[in-house]
Amino acid sequence: MKKWEEKDVLKYFGVINDDENWGIVVTTAGFEAMKTRDNDPVLKLHPTKYRFKSDQGRVLNEYQLVYITEGRGTFRSATLNVKQINAGTMFLLFPGEWHSYFPDPKVGWKSYWIGFNGSIVDKRVACGYLSKKECICIVGINETIVNLYKEVLHAAEDNKIGSQNYISSIAQHILGFFFYRNLNHVDNENTRIINMLNKARSIMRENLTESISFDDIAIEVGMSYSWFRRMFKKFEGMSPSQYVIQLKISKIKELLTTTNVPITDIAYLSGMGSKSQLSTFFKKYEGISPSEFRDRFKNPVLVTNDKEC
Repeated sequence: MKKWEEKDVLKYFGVINDDENWGIVVTTAGFEAMKTRDNDPVLKLHPTKYRFKSDQGRVLNEYQLVYITEGRGTFRSATLNVKQINAGTMFLLFPGEWHSYFPDPKVGWKSYWIGFNGSIVDKRVACGYLSKKECICIVGINETIVNLYKEVLHAAEDNKIGSQNYISSIAQHILGFFFYRNLNHVDNENTRIINMLNKARSIMRENLTESISFDDIAIEVGMSYSWFRRMFKKFEGMSPSQYVIQLKISKIKELLTTTNVPITDIAYLSGMGSKSQLSTFFKKYEGISPSEFRDRFKNPVLVTNDKEC
């Protein structure tokens, strides 16, 4: 990647129906070094609907993920009261949500942003993965993420065929990072519980072939079993037993499709007691036997389906 000079860059993208079929489209991206929002000359370069004064704010018809890499300032929205924003903070703007954000004029700030829309993002909001109440996350200065923002700007400059699909996939990556760090952030009130559950998942993975009870796992991570089960389902979306089943299925599939290990040995390596037990278990959840699954992978049948797009 060529060196990016830190100068103000503003990109706005036209969107066509074919782009929308990708499930997410990038509408804008950029970088700004700003002292004040109210009279910075760069503001005049933005389309009218994107401009706003700090005391008036604005409402967008898209999502935007803003990353402050230097300086400090203020953020507020219809959902959140005034919040101080420091370097290393990301915040997510929601369509239809009034908001305002601006740098401290004494120090200013540097910010990257990427705006996007799409059914994929709408669904994640509807499912509760992204929330207006938890739209601010301290992620630190992460060079990998900074480079992803820069790569969007590079790709936008090149404007090659497929660039919209490429940069919208980068937007998903950045959004996934925001979600992950927001969920696991050290200041999150659920951090202690999440750390316990992370340890529990690690124990489950390491003891996949052993007979270890969930009561023992709960005790080892410092929870009662009932609380452990409740919290696990809250944060994982499934019970501990369902999680172990998914681990076993994934392990079996990996061994079937990437090795020539006999199915009898796979039964042992995945925590099954015997080949017949493995076959019954696998067929229950996958609908076919392990040997059929292996054969199907080695000799795939090309199936064509009519696409809606």
